[in-house]
Amino acid sequence: MRVSVVSEQVFLKTPDGTYWSAGAGESFWKRYLDVFDNLLVTARVHETTAPPAGGESIADPRIQFAEVPYYRGPAHLLRQLPRVRSILKASYCRTDAVLLRIPSTLANLIMPVLRKANHPYGVEVVGDPHDVFAPAGISHPLRPLFRHWFSRNQICQCRSATAVAYVTQSRLQSRYQASASAFTTHYSSLNLPDVAFADQPRQPHQFENKTLKLVTVASLSQLYKAPEILIDSFSRCISQGLDLQLEIVGEGIYRNQLEQQVRGLQIEDRVAFQGQLASGSAVWQRLDASDLFVLPSKTEGLPRAMIEAMARGLPCLGSTAGGFPELLSDDYLVTPGCRNSLAEKIHHVSTNPVLLGTMSRENLRRAQDYRADRLRARRIDFYRNLLQETIDWTRRVAA
Repeated sequence: MRVSVVSEQVFLKTPDGTYWSAGAGESFWKRYLDVFDNLLVTARVHETTAPPAGGESIADPRIQFAEVPYYRGPAHLLRQLPRVRSILKASYCRTDAVLLRIPSTLANLIMPVLRKANHPYGVEVVGDPHDVFAPAGISHPLRPLFRHWFSRNQICQCRSATAVAYVTQSRLQSRYQASASAFTTHYSSLNLPDVAFADQPRQPHQFENKTLKLVTVASLSQLYKAPEILIDSFSRCISQGLDLQLEIVGEGIYRNQLEQQVRGLQIEDRVAFQGQLASGSAVWQRLDASDLFVLPSKTEGLPRAMIEAMARGLPCLGSTAGGFPELLSDDYLVTPGCRNSLAEKIHHVSTNPVLLGTMSRENLRRAQDYRADRLRARRIDFYRNLLQETIDWTRRVAA
């Protein structure tokens, strides 16, 4: 049986017909093939002349694409809306089971097709539009309308789904409840093999008498991860005399704007943009070379990059958005968008080697819950439930 996964991820396609991902690569998408025979990824595809730096190709013949034309922003989408709707409807006709990764504009647009056919579907809840469109999230005149519309759609999608998987243990469940009859579970989309974990936590002496290296890992295609907030707070710490360096791992259209911000603050010698790195060992090497991971996101589901950092034994600071409180104690969290609080938190932990050692130990222990073998069993149960629901529905329709 084939499953169609509707996703907001953008894929790149080179002239030779190869699909590339700068985020979740082939190993991520092959997870669905643990239960389903074939996978149809329904997502935006942007044609490019060369593979992206640090990108991963998707070459498994069992993985195919329903190419939605690339758009960016509501106005661009509206101009292509008839074509997008047509492709979504055609992709539905090419598949058996349907799984929506939400929040998603494409998921919202395919819902009328699913309702008309009374087709069962599953959802993987990976984010919260209530946070995405919060005042600290984006600046747009229609932000309150977007917040209400996307949040309401996600509530309805979860209530109508036959199977619902959340990336958090409780945070997203409280706002986007499944129906009483639905199969529900939770698992992160992260896949951490044993080699992703440090052998032991870092010791206090490793943070003493040195330039402390901060790192963040985030897509720069949006500002959801608040890199501009981090840069500003980091600059305030530098002005207070702290000896710090900052590495920003990630790529996207906002990189130039962030580089201008760094130049304007006159901290070019303190901040390095590493660009997009291949997932796995390339990222782990940068984490291992750092002393403190900071991700002050405006919105989150469950921050995969932070869990990776925790698995490397890195002390971490985050925000109160999404699933962060399931990973870190309140002592290491700040309100999204609060530059002063973040600067104070960075100052406090970076000048306390004993505390950094304690954070490392706690994080490495907490990351054990996200080992690949523990999460895979939950995912497979979820996919099998969706498979069986689809088979049962198909039999009822044919009867």
